[in-house]
Amino acid sequence: MPLPVPPDLEAALAAVPAARARFDALAPEQKDAWIAWVGRARTRRGRARRIGYLVQRLGAAPQTETVEEVALPPEPAWWPWLVVLALALIVAGVLIWLLAFRDNGNGTRSAVVVQKGTVPNVVGQPQATAVAAVKKAGLQPVVTKRVALQPAGIVVGQQPGPGKVLKAGAAVHLVVSRGPPPVAVPDVKGLAAADAVAKLQQAKLAPRLVEVKSKKTAGTVVAEDPPPGSKVKPGSRVTLNVSKGAGKVTVPAVVGETVAQATSELQAAGFKPRTTNVASTQPKGTVIAQTPRGGEAAAKRSTVKLDVSQGTAATTTTVATTTTRQTTTVATTTTATTTQATGGGGGGGTVAVPSLVGKGIATALQQLEAAGLRATVKYVTSQTPAGQVRGQNPKAGTKVAPKTPVQLNVSEGPNPGNPTPVPDETGQDEATARSDLQNAGFKVAVVRRTGGGQPGTVVEQQPAAGTSVPTDEYVAIYVAQ
Repeated sequence: MPLPVPPDLEAALAAVPAARARFDALAPEQKDAWIAWVGRARTRRGRARRIGYLVQRLGAAPQTETVEEVALPPEPAWWPWLVVLALALIVAGVLIWLLAFRDNGNGTRSAVVVQKGTVPNVVGQPQATAVAAVKKAGLQPVVTKRVALQPAGIVVGQQPGPGKVLKAGAAVHLVVSRGPPPVAVPDVKGLAAADAVAKLQQAKLAPRLVEVKSKKTAGTVVAEDPPPGSKVKPGSRVTLNVSKGAGKVTVPAVVGETVAQATSELQAAGFKPRTTNVASTQPKGTVIAQTPRGGEAAAKRSTVKLDVSQGTAATTTTVATTTTRQTTTVATTTTATTTQATGGGGGGGTVAVPSLVGKGIATALQQLEAAGLRATVKYVTSQTPAGQVRGQNPKAGTKVAPKTPVQLNVSEGPNPGNPTPVPDETGQDEATARSDLQNAGFKVAVVRRTGGGQPGTVVEQQPAAGTSVPTDEYVAIYVAQ
């Protein structure tokens, strides 16, 4: 059965009529030999070359040439190449053996070792240090930067992880922080300076306080720069303008003191006391009312009216006797009436407890001081923000005498610090007290108190000295002015 003529060979022969005629004139076995020779080509290009050779050979053959004379070209000899390849492989193997296991002359053999490096742990290191460590391990650092909470220039990730063994020169990808994202400046206008500072510090900002004259209550933030809502880098400085009052100071609460004590305290605060003797069941010489009331703001060198008890009629006729205590006791049934009568000059001698729940501790303490009341601070367990007042006693609106203590239950926050005894700072100057408390791990809230001690010194603190309070909570110091 003769072999079929392949399509590509058929097309090539059709293009050259002389070759077509010569091919058709070949004996069947000669045709099969040519077709088989073309089919033994190893590549498409080799097949095309063989077809071209066949067409050229047949097309150029003279007409007198016999069929037998159109012989096939000789097949290429592959075995010499195979011999050369085998020799090359043998030589390469010998060279590798000599290099890998050659004798060093001292009885030992050295092997060819592929150099490798162990990936170091560089997370948390500065970029320059991390890059140097990776290069020292014989590896190639590749740095990518992105926004992260860590400071700019710190490595926050790496791939592969530490301990991975790689070929020398392999890439180690390092992710380096561009710094934390910008933060929005919170609105702290109207807050007490201490609460504003805490809010800014919680936002990772650095507050700077500047006292300015203002009609707002002293210690209140009246402006801030940059303005609220501005986007700034964490750690940026925010300037707070804090009111120092419009030339007014807080009037000391002197009801219940002797006239000598009250006069001294008012004069020390810059006021002019004016006394009026009134009938009262209180001990003679006791201040039973004052105008303006304690805690109110008034201009320096202004007059403060004091209603001073002159005792009952019986005691006024026997000034030299020692029956003052007896007289007070006898007249106790008229105390309520007397208080009401004297209320017109001093607001009845009582003040309403302000509403403090939900406010920051610094704001609450300032409001109590302005109302002429005292504070007792107690930190309690709570999930609400640290420093927020969670309860008070007496409750808001209760009428009480000036200087009455009001207990404030203040939140420790969801993550309180370690309990630490509060150091005793009474009698210290403000700067020393601040430093001592901050070194102990506390935040400091300063409340100004008119009179009651040497100006600039701490006359009271809350919580009291020795109380165990979690670190990073507020300790208030009352500084005399």
